[in-house]
Amino acid sequence: FVNCIAQRISQRIYQLPRLGTFIYHEGVTPEYRGVHSPFWALANGDDDKVGFTLLKCDDRLDGGEVYAQGAIRVDPLNFSLGYVGHWALYEGLDDVARFLSDLERGVAIPLDVSTRRDCYYSYFPYSQLLRIRRRRRERGLPVMITNRPGSIGQ
Repeated sequence: FVNCIAQRISQRIYQLPRLGTFIYHEGVTPEYRGVHSPFWALANGDDDKVGFTLLKCDDRLDGGEVYAQGAIRVDPLNFSLGYVGHWALYEGLDDVARFLSDLERGVAIPLDVSTRRDCYYSYFPYSQLLRIRRRRRERGLPVMITNRPGSIGQ
């Protein structure tokens, strides 16, 4: 398993394990591949895409067959970017356990995500954070985006 890594894993490494190398990503893919997935989902108004994905590693960053994923509900008044992604990973642990059991029994089947939007995101500048907070406020959405744990984003 790979978690919270910002590098590409070489093919010679990820093909070593007999059953594959799996990435536990703090974002819903393929829509939110890359870093800061919770931030970008909230920035785009896709609050229902803040979550986790368990996928099989391939040559793309955070790409590959998806085996488990889910969304979490974000508390709009007590939220930090550093926390919410890890909370999503914690919330998905039961799905990871089910997947491991299925993988061991040889019955793990990937989810069909072929019709969904595929996007890759990178680091965000602070000015982008301010624009997004203003846009969410204008749309009547909770302004919950901050970088400080335990701080209130309103």
